[in-house]
Amino acid sequence: MEPFRIHVADEVLDDLQARLPIRDGPTRYRHRLGQGTELDWLRRLVSYWAHEFDWRAWERKLNALNHFTREGIHFVHQRAASGRGVPLILTHGWPSSFLDYVDMLPMLEDFDVVVPSLPGYGFSPRPLEVGINYRYVSERWHRLMTELGYSAMVRAAMTSVLGCRRSLQWTIPSR
Repeated sequence: MEPFRIHVADEVLDDLQARLPIRDGPTRYRHRLGQGTELDWLRRLVSYWAHEFDWRAWERKLNALNHFTREGIHFVHQRAASGRGVPLILTHGWPSSFLDYVDMLPMLEDFDVVVPSLPGYGFSPRPLEVGINYRYVSERWHRLMTELGYSAMVRAAMTSVLGCRRSLQWTIPSR
């Protein structure tokens, strides 16, 4: 297990800034459900990212959490305020990231919380092999929790990954 610190290189942020402006777009656009993103909404979003969003402030906020990597998996590990709480693993949905749970972490002070990033999401690199599915992820999460010293755990997942949560229950029935 290696400590991990979030830092996106200035060159990457500069490249994003250069690519953000919407250069082309339809001159006349009638938005209907199912016809893509509404252009005015998209322009407001891009303007926010280009002129208001402060990535470095988010880096500081996120780096206040305890980030680690283990076997190519990024995760946040927050111990209970008492020092040892009920182990809880939270799995984000597809597509999404560990950020889904960041704001609720202060409310989980009675738990030892582990929030891994799915392979290919957040700061977990994309797997080179094919066939990554909920069983593969469940086995990785089980191995991670075991290596962190937990023999039993509470599991929760976003709706889109219920298969992963159920798989944890099926592959680890005694826990």
